[in-house]
Amino acid sequence: MDETTNLATEILKELKTTNKRMFAALCISMAINIAVVAGFLWYISLPVDMENVTVESTASGHANFVDGDMSGVINNGKDYGDEVSESNEEPETIQHQ
Repeated sequence: MDETTNLATEILKELKTTNKRMFAALCISMAINIAVVAGFLWYISLPVDMENVTVESTASGHANFVDGDMSGVINNGKDYGDEVSESNEEPETIQHQ
């Protein structure tokens, strides 16, 4: 009887320490999750500087906005050999934010 009592007590002590560790890990995990959610909510609540840019296109209806970098070529799905037809349509207005 003494051996089984000692064995049961020993198992309960190990279980108790394991439960304390698991509870501490759970608390740390929850704190980290709450901090991540709070940081995300703070980030999306920051004010955003938006700038409206109007781009007008009179050629084939494609309007491209290139901000500062003028070294690249914009193709818009056309081959280099295709000709752009001129039209008398109203210019298309696109707002870039």
